[in-house]
Formats: sequence, C-alpha cells, structure tokens
Amino acid sequence: MLHQFEEYVLPGGFQEFFNTNIYNPNGFIRFKINNTSVFHVNVTLGWTAYLFGAFTGNNPPLFLTILLVITLINGIVHTIAFVVLRKYNPGFITGLLLFIPFSVYSITKFANERIITKVSWFSIIIFAITGTLLIPLILYLSKK
Repeated sequence: MLHQFEEYVLPGGFQEFFNTNIYNPNGFIRFKINNTSVFHVNVTLGWTAYLFGAFTGNNPPLFLTILLVITLINGIVHTIAFVVLRKYNPGFITGLLLFIPFSVYSITKFANERIITKVSWFSIIIFAITGTLLIPLILYLSKK
C-alpha cells in the first residue's frame, strides 16, 4: 500500500510519468495507462495475488512467486527507470528501499533454509515471468 500511495497519492503522478516517459507507440509498451488499467494492474492483479498468497496457508513457492512479481521485479523496474531516465519516478523510493531489500531477505532466507526445491524454483520463475507479462496484456485490454 505504501508503494501505491507513493505512485498515486504523494507525490503521485505515476500515470502521467508512465504515459510521458515509458509509453512508446512503436515499442514494447504501446498503450498508455488509464484509470482502468491502473485499477486492474494494482487491484485486480496485485491485491488479488497478495490476498491469494495470504489465504493459501504456508506455501513458500506461491509466496516467492508473488514476491518476485510484485515486489522484486517492480522494485528493479522502478530503479532501472530511475537510472536510465535520470529522474525520479513515482514508486521508486518504496521500490528501492522496501521492495528490493524485503525480497532479497526473503529469497535468501528461503534458500538458506532449503525450503524451496530446484523444481519449485523453476515453477516460481515461470509463474513470475507469466505474472509480469500479464501487465502489458492488462494495458492492452484496458485501452480506451
């Protein structure tokens, strides 16, 4: 919630930042984000994934899949955008200071305690990639 607060409330402006700096009609991100896509990416995809993880019990592979998609990849993408564009993007601070450290800590803890098998890691990575690729699909389906 802190991350979304940073993106959309204070300082806010992620939608404008994305549509001005990331959107490229000839590139990979061919659709601007709008209120519908913001809702579906954050609430439908993000919150549902977190709630599903919270209510499915003690399931480390599921937890790590959600962690990789929503936190680590999100934090890395915000950080890369900051480095490449050389300017602040809404969500960067929480991505860098909360998402990345929490994800690294959790992944390290699971790895050190050997909670996740090699087969689980494979499925976690496949599901994380699939979950991440749902975002451009949602942008496409939410276009006006």
